[in-house]
Amino acid sequence: QAGYMLQMDGSKHVWWQGKECCLIAGIDDATSDVPYGQFFPTESLEGYIRVLRGVIERRGVPRVLYVDRASWLGGLSDEETSQFERMCSELGTRVIHAHSAEAKGRVERLWATLQDRLVSEFRLEGVTSIEKATGYLNTTFLPETWATKFTVQAENPGLLYRPRPEGK
Repeated sequence: QAGYMLQMDGSKHVWWQGKECCLIAGIDDATSDVPYGQFFPTESLEGYIRVLRGVIERRGVPRVLYVDRASWLGGLSDEETSQFERMCSELGTRVIHAHSAEAKGRVERLWATLQDRLVSEFRLEGVTSIEKATGYLNTTFLPETWATKFTVQAENPGLLYRPRPEGK
């Protein structure tokens, strides 16, 4: 069902005019919906937190986040809980760490598609900054292109996203 598991990752790439930056986004494992993505100078804990907030504001709180083993996500230590994992625990979201890129197949395929399509669209639209790229991604590309051509119906209807916590 939509909202059960969201795969999150970052993709460093030359997105426009020789400018390398990182797109962080999440993709719903059941539907391939991409609720939100944002561009940053580098991949970081702050970026993951901002993107998770964007997802929660648009869809709700996912039950599970499937992420890589980056240290800021808590993937390198089995003994300590990372700040990200504590935050997710307070939201009631379980964090699962993938052990390989292949295990995150859906989000890896997302990057291949976006690196092909977005680079061309950014060039056509004259996108040359992180702010403009994030705006175009979320207001034009995801709702008009991605949602209509790349998402599917979940096997089970209904949403498992939980409502956004009050006051947050």
